[in-house]
Amino acid sequence: MDINEVRKKRTNAESIFVKFIKNRDLFNKKIFCFFEGEDQKYYGIRIEKYTEINEIDTVFYQCGGKSQVLKLYQMLKKDYSDVKKMFFIDRDFDIVKDIDDIYITPCYSIENFYVNERTFGQILHKEFGINFIDADFKKCMKDYKERKKEYNSEIINLNAWLYYQKDKMKEEGTVNINYQNLKLNKYFDIKIDRLIVKKNFTIETLKKEYKQAYEMNQDDLEIYKGKLEDENLLRGKYQVEFFKAILNDLIEKNKNNIYFENYIEAVKLNPNINFLGTFSIYAETPKTLIEFLKKYKGCLIV
Repeated sequence: MDINEVRKKRTNAESIFVKFIKNRDLFNKKIFCFFEGEDQKYYGIRIEKYTEINEIDTVFYQCGGKSQVLKLYQMLKKDYSDVKKMFFIDRDFDIVKDIDDIYITPCYSIENFYVNERTFGQILHKEFGINFIDADFKKCMKDYKERKKEYNSEIINLNAWLYYQKDKMKEEGTVNINYQNLKLNKYFDIKIDRLIVKKNFTIETLKKEYKQAYEMNQDDLEIYKGKLEDENLLRGKYQVEFFKAILNDLIEKNKNNIYFENYIEAVKLNPNINFLGTFSIYAETPKTLIEFLKKYKGCLIV
C-alpha cells in the first residue's frame, strides 16, 4: 500500500468515525467539526469568533474530501443527534440544498475566499507595507484586476470542460478523470504586469491532456461557460495558483528593485508554504458563514 492509500484510509469516514467514538466521554462537553482536508485552517478562527466557543472546546477532524464528510454526516445524524456537530463542505460544481449542521460554500470552494480584491489589498497593505493612498497601491490594484480578468477569460474554458466531465461522470459513472495534477505553468506565464498565454484551453488541447475524457462539442462548451459567469464559481485551486503567481512576482520584482516606486524593506512572505493558514486572516468571511456559525453560540452552555 503506497503513502497515498495510507492517507486515504486514515481520513475516510470509517476511520474518522472510530476517532469520534473514542471521544464519547466528551460528547456533552465539546463541539465536533468535520472538514474537507485542511479546511480547518480557514474555518478555525472563524468558528471561535462567531460561535464564541473557546478553541479548546472544539474537536476538529480532517476528512478525505467532500464525499467522506457527507458520509460521516449520514453515519452520525441519527444515533448522535444530541452531540453538537458542524460539517463544512465546498460547493464545487454541484447544485446543493441547505442541510442542517452542514455549511456549504456559496462559491466553488474556500480557496475562492482568498483571491478577491479586498484580500489582495489587505496583503499589499499589511505584508508589503504599502499604504492605500500610495501610487504603488493603486498601480498594483489596477494591474491585479486586469490580470485576473484576463486569466479568468482563459481559464473558464477549462472550468466549463471540467464541469461537463463531472456531470457526465455522474450520469454514466464510467470515467474518472484525475485533474489534480494539471500544470498551469504549461499554459500561462503569470506576472502582475502581463499575462502570457502559452497554450489555449480548447476542446482539442484538453482532449490531448485527458485522453479518457468524454467527448464534448463547442455548443456544450458554451452552455457550460454560461453556468460560470460568476467568477466565484470557477475552481478555487486554479484561482489560488493565479494568486500565488502574482504574489511571487511582486516579491521578485521588489527584490530586483523594479515595478515599485521604492524598494520595500522586510517583505517576509512565502505564498508557496501553508497558503490556507498564512492568508486565512485576510480571506473573505461571507455572511452565510457568519449566520451559520452564530446558530451555535451558547450551544455548550449546560
